[in-house]
Amino acid sequence: MRNPKSLEKYIIHSFFLITTSFILVLSLFSIDYFHNKNFIKINKKIFNYLTIVDKVISKESNFESLIEPMKNLNYDFKSYLQAIEDYNNKKHGKEKLMAHVKDFKSFLEKTREEYETKHIKEFFKITLLLIFFGIITLILIWTRMITLKKYNSKLLKIFQKVSENINISTINIPKIDFKEEYQISDTLRKINLVQEIYNNINQLPLSSTIEDFVFNMGKYLCDLFNSDRFSVALIDWENQKIVAEVAYLKNKNIELHLKPGFSKKFNETSLGKMINENINSKIINDLPKYFEETHSPSIELILKEGFMSNLTVMLSMNNKPFGFIFLASKNKNNFTEHDEKLLLSISNILSYRFYYSIVTQNLLSNFGLGLVNLVEFKDNETGNHVKRVALYSKIIAEKLNLHPQIVREIYQFAPLHDIGKVGIPDSILLKPGKLTDSERQIIEKHVEIGVKVISKFIENSKNLIETSSAQVMLNIISDHHEKYDGTGYPKGKKGDEISIEGRIVALADVFDALTSKRPYKEPLDFNIVLEIIKKEKEKHFDPEVVNAFLSEIDKVRKVYEKLKD
Repeated sequence: MRNPKSLEKYIIHSFFLITTSFILVLSLFSIDYFHNKNFIKINKKIFNYLTIVDKVISKESNFESLIEPMKNLNYDFKSYLQAIEDYNNKKHGKEKLMAHVKDFKSFLEKTREEYETKHIKEFFKITLLLIFFGIITLILIWTRMITLKKYNSKLLKIFQKVSENINISTINIPKIDFKEEYQISDTLRKINLVQEIYNNINQLPLSSTIEDFVFNMGKYLCDLFNSDRFSVALIDWENQKIVAEVAYLKNKNIELHLKPGFSKKFNETSLGKMINENINSKIINDLPKYFEETHSPSIELILKEGFMSNLTVMLSMNNKPFGFIFLASKNKNNFTEHDEKLLLSISNILSYRFYYSIVTQNLLSNFGLGLVNLVEFKDNETGNHVKRVALYSKIIAEKLNLHPQIVREIYQFAPLHDIGKVGIPDSILLKPGKLTDSERQIIEKHVEIGVKVISKFIENSKNLIETSSAQVMLNIISDHHEKYDGTGYPKGKKGDEISIEGRIVALADVFDALTSKRPYKEPLDFNIVLEIIKKEKEKHFDPEVVNAFLSEIDKVRKVYEKLKD
């Protein structure tokens, strides 16, 4: 096999030849330009001198006006001066002086003719040289262009194959003509590796929950990168913090210390710097040393699990970060720059799949919000009502240390609690005064209506909604009017018979109703409502839920002040 030549040297050599030839052509043009310029100048001078001669002959000028032209052309002007002197002393007549003038005129005409002949010869020489070197330059450019065009066509075919086969199949490595193509071949091998990974990931089922995503991806990615732990975290833009989610561990016997729900503000973690400075990846190959320098709480927890190195990649959709994926190893210096680039290169498909699991839940929430908007048009309640109820519910759920997935689902589905009101007649729903017993019975049916609406939606979306997520949604709608002591509706459940989601939303809904203005009442003072909540502990409300609510009252007050009507 012949050794491929260097494309860089070929281009430099071509550039040198073409540049040299171009400089020669340019030099010839310059010579021709200055030669023509000089010829025109001399020709014009001779023409002016002939004009003076004619004026002398026609007696329009004196004889002395020819002395300067003769000097300029190195003509024998001394004999002409002597002739002028003799003429002035009347030693001879005007005829002898005129003979000198005519001789000078003949000299001028002969000189002009010689210059013209010389100019024509030099012009033809330069023109021939220009044509010759011009043709040489064109040939050089043409041959080099053909070679580079072939190389460019070859590259285009390669990258057409890349574009045609991306996410489909691997690409054959072409024959190498230039040394630089070794880099292209190496790049194609890396593309093929990424393609194989894409293909393998595409074989995995799409996950509708974060937990499924982590456990489906965890084993494959840990094997691929020789790692022992795979985990994810979500970016909470509203609260400017990063929240850890579930983790996959190769060794099931390792005790998990960095648990779901662990969170830190952007300014309290290096992940915040990655977000702010758009740093897409990061390797820490010596976690103990890094902990000594930073005293990071999350690193401390990872160390307790026995992991010594870490690789982090930020995930984005539409150029906006939404989370992180982490690989950790029990060995120091486990991750290489190649690992970092490889994980970055497949981060797009990981982002898509991770985002899918989040969007599935958001889709349910958005569907519910559409129904909520219908209720708002009927019920005089503002959009801030459902926002406040959702946020109050989230605050309580977080304080109760519920699993992050449950916290997230309560927050997303809490706005659905009263969607059944869409089926209540306006005459009852919008009545400004006190309801009759029969009207009360009708309005209480909004729970049953809401359960029927959502149940039908869940039935028609079996492949989209996880059973656990659907149950959270139904629990909120069916249980938010139940009371802890069993005096609520529609089923009179009591204590733990009421789902935790229902118990949380029940308190959030009542608190917001009492602190908000309605057509039939004015809002109660914030502190008065707190006293009512305390009195209803163990009656209307779960005592643990009340305690969690009261312990986070500062957060509740912030939501109240920010979103009050």
